[in-house]
Amino acid sequence: MKAVSSQSVLHLYSPLYAQSKVQQQSLMPFGDQVRHYSAISECMQAYFSQISGDAEPFVLVNEIGDEMELDALKSAILAIVRKQGVIVMRNLHKHELAAHLWAECKHHAQYGQTYTNGKTGILIANPKLQLEHFSLWLK
Repeated sequence: MKAVSSQSVLHLYSPLYAQSKVQQQSLMPFGDQVRHYSAISECMQAYFSQISGDAEPFVLVNEIGDEMELDALKSAILAIVRKQGVIVMRNLHKHELAAHLWAECKHHAQYGQTYTNGKTGILIANPKLQLEHFSLWLK
C-alpha cells in the first residue's frame, strides 16, 4: 500500500520478503520510503494511521495466502469500499481468496466504478460516481 504524495511511503506486507532477493533489489533504491511487515494486521494499522483524513487510500492486493489474511484484508478494504479510495486486485483468476474478496467488494460498493478483465480488478470508490461495473477485454 502506498499513500501518494511528495512524501509517499510504501507499506508492504510480504511475509517472504527476507527470502526474496528480487523484492529486496527492486525496492532498494527507495530506501526509507518502504516499510516491510511480516504481519498483515500490523501493515494495515501502520498504513491507515499514516494517511491523513482527507487522503484517499490506495491498496494493491497481489494475492491472499490464507483465510486469516482474507479476514484482515476484508475489514480494512470494505471500509474503503464504503467510504472513498482505490483498490487494485491482481491474480483474480489464480487465487480463489482474491476472487472472493473482489466479489465482496463489488457486493458492498454503493457508488463508484469497477473495472475487470477477470485477472485484475480495479475499484474506484468515490461518492461522486454512480455505481457501474465494467468488463475490460482486449483483443
